[in-house]
Amino acid sequence: MKALTQTELDRLLAYLQATDKVMHAACLSGFRHGCRVSEICGLRRSDIDMDAGTIQIRHLKGSNTVVQSIMSDEKSALAYCLARFPASPHVYSDALGRPFNRQSFYYRFHKACLAVGIPKDKAHPHSLRHSLGFRLAEANVSLPIIQAALGHRSPASTFCYANPSADTVNRVMREVIG
Repeated sequence: MKALTQTELDRLLAYLQATDKVMHAACLSGFRHGCRVSEICGLRRSDIDMDAGTIQIRHLKGSNTVVQSIMSDEKSALAYCLARFPASPHVYSDALGRPFNRQSFYYRFHKACLAVGIPKDKAHPHSLRHSLGFRLAEANVSLPIIQAALGHRSPASTFCYANPSADTVNRVMREVIG
């Protein structure tokens, strides 16, 4: 299970914001809401409530649907996507107005990751979902909150985030021991 570091995620998002605003918005939402690729591609205009500042994520694979808040930068990115093709029911579309599919998203994500020096083994869109899970765990967020954020029905699905990375263990050990 590979996750992006905060530095890698920041580099990726900055690159996408400068080169591909739609992918920037999709990756920003994908990370912040712990989405799978199919959930990002399946996001519909009706899932966004700009007035309330919320997004509905219809998690797949037996997971729960969740409604979460969107921050101002994500709201602006989503507004850009929605304005491109106002008649489309989809949020994320290519230059011709066709909705993203898993293959096109993977290709664009992989290409952007390699452009900013992210290793190939992390250049997979599912790393966005895992990045959120691990980021929350490293911030000492409780497993039930992580479970709810990722839409997991079973705590067993969330437990993998309770295993700290070697970097986290070493950092905590240095802080505690000195």
